[in-house]
Amino acid sequence: MEHFTIPHRHFKKPHYFNGKLSKGFKSLLTNRIITNIGTGFFAIFLPIFLYEILDNNLTFLAFYYLISYTLSLFFAILLPHSLNKFGFKKALQFSTLIGVFYYLAIFLLKEDNFLFLLPLVIFLISFWRFLYWVPYNIDFSKFTNIKDRGKEIGFIEAMLSLIGIITPIIAGFIIINFGFNFLFLIGCLIFFFSFFPLIKLPKTREKFTWSRKEIIKKVFLKRNRKLVLFFFLDGAETVLGVFVWPVFVYELLQGNYLEIGFISSLVVLFTIVLQLTAGKLVDKNKNKVIKTGGLFYALGWFLKVFTLTSLHVFVFDAFHQFMKVFYRIPLDALVFETAFKQKHLIDEFNVFRQVCLFLGRLSMVILITILSLFISSINWIFILGVFSALFISVFYKKIEDSLI
Repeated sequence: MEHFTIPHRHFKKPHYFNGKLSKGFKSLLTNRIITNIGTGFFAIFLPIFLYEILDNNLTFLAFYYLISYTLSLFFAILLPHSLNKFGFKKALQFSTLIGVFYYLAIFLLKEDNFLFLLPLVIFLISFWRFLYWVPYNIDFSKFTNIKDRGKEIGFIEAMLSLIGIITPIIAGFIIINFGFNFLFLIGCLIFFFSFFPLIKLPKTREKFTWSRKEIIKKVFLKRNRKLVLFFFLDGAETVLGVFVWPVFVYELLQGNYLEIGFISSLVVLFTIVLQLTAGKLVDKNKNKVIKTGGLFYALGWFLKVFTLTSLHVFVFDAFHQFMKVFYRIPLDALVFETAFKQKHLIDEFNVFRQVCLFLGRLSMVILITILSLFISSINWIFILGVFSALFISVFYKKIEDSLI
């Protein structure tokens, strides 16, 4: 009797990434996860807390963000040279301490002392933005794999969304049972722990060479006009999600914190799987994903104009976040690719980008402030998001090979 042997075959386990994740990427990923556990508690509730402190007045809240973004703009222009002496790694590490003090200041903020403490709160968050985002974006551009950049961004966003499923519900429960103050103490503690992953972050050797005048000059150069407009609109559009939408939801749901948290968590759960799918699609066909996603993302802002019930909040926001996945991830991948192409000017590019983003945010806040004086319903402000998203979809191709 003949014996037949079945040849042994080695099956390779499919990998989401084509290459290995760098040590720097892992450090940044762990830091972002811990940081976002803290910020996830406040994403929708911090603007609401400030709104309550400022007498439920959208105009006052807009002024808060106006001053905050103005100070952030000044820091982005005045302080980049300090990073040469301080170092990007140390700046990221020091930003965690600033974050702790920021949440501590908010913890102490009350209606009877906000005129004294609010300037400190504004200073701390503005300084944190500079210390954190400029070095983070530079390091992220360097530590991501060019073949996997879209997937790595999608992976980070999916991890952050996992956090976003539970943090709004937990935050709503804590606010109802223990108040905002307890939430801010948790924020202090979590920000403190976000320091430790940065210990293993490799140092990057970059030197900022532009003068302050040159930063401003680059923003107004004719050849940079399309790049400036792209970042300007990108910054402007994000403002609506930062504080206008949370305040609108708060008013619509009549201050029901648990319901606000529950709906926010449901929306995140609905979109999380798409972030990993979008990462793969981005690496294969970035242009088509951005164009289609941008059009439908603009439609999401349009639908939010007609939000009247809690069901509308869920359905329209879920649709909007669904489309944001296919719109935001490829845009972020494109920005990091463009930053990487700048070579030795990568740090100058990221400062240039921050300046343009804050100019866009300032302009949007000014528009919101003016509109809030003349319209009775906040939801009509979302029309501004429609135009911003549509224009970004048009201009994105102009930045692909842009060199500052």
